[in-house]
Amino acid sequence: LAALYTNLVAQGMQSQPDALQVGATIEDLDIFDIRAMRTRTDDAMVIEVYDLLECGSNNHMRSFGGQIENQGANYSAQFLTQTEVDTILSSGREQCGG
Repeated sequence: LAALYTNLVAQGMQSQPDALQVGATIEDLDIFDIRAMRTRTDDAMVIEVYDLLECGSNNHMRSFGGQIENQGANYSAQFLTQTEVDTILSSGREQCGG
């Protein structure tokens, strides 16, 4: 985790497009981890928290993805499958929570 952090910080400091790619990568990993953790519980309250966290990360992924596309580039999935990322990016903004 420390090495990933160091690498992402170094990459993000190179340029604005690189920083956007790093932001999308962080959300990619967050969603991947949230989905994995959700499978480890049957506690409804914990699952609700995971759902809210994923909702927020999906919206963040859309924001980073939109900015990346505005710069003429694309985001390539690092942790989720490309199909999962493309589904998030092509869907509408979610309303998270109450």
